[in-house]
Amino acid sequence: MHNILVSIFATLLFIIALLSMLTPIPGATLLFAISLSMLICSNSKVLASVRFIRTKSQKLNKLVLWLEKKIGARISYVGTSLAKTRPLSTSS
Repeated sequence: MHNILVSIFATLLFIIALLSMLTPIPGATLLFAISLSMLICSNSKVLASVRFIRTKSQKLNKLVLWLEKKIGARISYVGTSLAKTRPLSTSS
C-alpha cells in the first residue's frame, strides 16, 4: 500500500515538473529529479526502464549523471536512487 501511495504522489509530482518546464516557474529540474527518485525507489520496473533508457541514450545518460552530481550532493536520496539506474558496465 505504501509503494502505491508513493508511486501516485511521485507521478503527480512528475506531471507538475513537466508542466513547470513549460512555464517560467523555476525548480522544474529539482521536481523532476525528486519525482524520478521516488518512482525508482518504489517501483522496480521504473528502475529497470530508466536503466535501459540510459543505456540506449548517451545524451540522457549525461543529463542524469549531471543531476546525480548537482542535486545528489545536496539531497542524498536523489543521488543514491539515480545512481542505481547507471548502465551496467560490460567489462570482459
